[in-house]
Amino acid sequence: MKALFSVLLVVAVFFAISFTGCSQDSPAAPNPTATPNPAAEHEPNGTFGTASQLVAGTQLTGSLVGAASPGDDYDYFYFTVPGGCNITVMASGPSGNPVMYLYNSSQVQLDYNDDTIGFWPWVGDSSVPAGTYYVMIRDLGEDNDIATYYLDLLITCP
Repeated sequence: MKALFSVLLVVAVFFAISFTGCSQDSPAAPNPTATPNPAAEHEPNGTFGTASQLVAGTQLTGSLVGAASPGDDYDYFYFTVPGGCNITVMASGPSGNPVMYLYNSSQVQLDYNDDTIGFWPWVGDSSVPAGTYYVMIRDLGEDNDIATYYLDLLITCP
């Protein structure tokens, strides 16, 4: 029942965001590399400077598969937000235990989360200044691969 409630809550939030009239443009940030398909993760994206674009309203599919050993993959994403808006980034997937961090354009950590729904994290902040923000996701123990994960960005503007 708890899982059903969680799914219904996520669906309700998506519908509420869809009808707020908030638009979000994602111009390329100065440092990150723009990606041709924002619905899929693009490697390399293991640093702030190589971050892939995350677009509000488009679910991104990614994986955390270490090249040298399981769990050594870190994925960075960027998105641009108009001033005064609230941001939420939600991770989900079939299996795994990732952690997620939210950073501002100065790469200062704003939020961290391990488990919001089951083992899947959500990060966010309210009434943020206009600018570019970053999310980093990795395996919690840095010792396991996560074959598939999904990221959703919600931006709500007053």
